[in-house]
Amino acid sequence: MILLPPEGSFRPGAKMLEGTPIAAAGRLLHMKFMRSVREATLAVRTQRKGQLMSINIPMLGEETPKVLGKMLNLEASQLSLPESTDQMKLFLGLYAVLQAVTQSFDHSIIGSIGFGVGSAAILYGATFYLLRYMKEEHKFVRTLTALAATGAMAAGAYIVLHMIVGVALPPPLPTERLARFLLFPILMWTAFMYAFLFRHVSLRSIPAFCTAAFYVLAIEVFLSALAR
Repeated sequence: MILLPPEGSFRPGAKMLEGTPIAAAGRLLHMKFMRSVREATLAVRTQRKGQLMSINIPMLGEETPKVLGKMLNLEASQLSLPESTDQMKLFLGLYAVLQAVTQSFDHSIIGSIGFGVGSAAILYGATFYLLRYMKEEHKFVRTLTALAATGAMAAGAYIVLHMIVGVALPPPLPTERLARFLLFPILMWTAFMYAFLFRHVSLRSIPAFCTAAFYVLAIEVFLSALAR
């Protein structure tokens, strides 16, 4: 039979050293060690956060969303955007995808994809030759970026409205007719925004509105009919 000493008959070594210089030095070392660990952890988290931000949005600058917001309020033009071909490709691709989705409600898959690619091609080609004719080629990247971003916003708004109408008025109600009716003010807003952008590439008011109307009609009316 093993006899254990009664509880409290001995004290741990750390307790025996309380109040000694060794205990004070140990506490100091422990505090320094924990501080170093916290600083190292904070540095790693900051580095990872920066890496994630650079991975998630490598082509979208910090100023671009602010400028786009000001453009919607007519407080800034596309000339305030950074001249970045990467951003131009990003918004042009987004525009093509959203345009394809808008047509997928009443078009075939192939027709919707063709409409998305065709609308992006028309937007690119018409803007390129227009600015080349006006000798304003240096504004091409920023103008096309703004046009594609504006068109993507309009397409996204139509998709959301179409989904809301589809839920509120499911078939056999005239869902598609009501959605097309709601498309009209979106097209008017798109033409107005395009005209606002064209005003900043040396076009006067009437030519700017005529050019914007041509863009909208060519893409949303004629190309949409061909893509069926």
